Amino acid sequence: MGANPAPIHSVQDEALLRTLATDLVGEDAVREGFATLRDDLEDMRTRVEATAERAKALPHREKYLNLGLEFIEGLIGLYEELLEKVEQDFAAS
Repeated sequence: MGANPAPIHSVQDEALLRTLATDLVGEDAVREGFATLRDDLEDMRTRVEATAERAKALPHREKYLNLGLEFIEGLIGLYEELLEKVEQDFAAS
């Protein structure tokens, strides 16, 4: 008898929602709101690297931890792309 599948819930993203609301709050406000994101992303990368190192000590879980870390690395890359696009497209005039 197999285990019950874990449900996957809907994805909600604050950065995307803020970007979609640009017409309501203005490009300057959105650009300023994104200003700290670069530091946050660097912090996330540092944590991913540290967690990958710790995962090596858990060989029974390393495969699953690394899968999650690869997913997070992909998200970080997407956030970086969004940040660059916001900085470029919403540049102060």
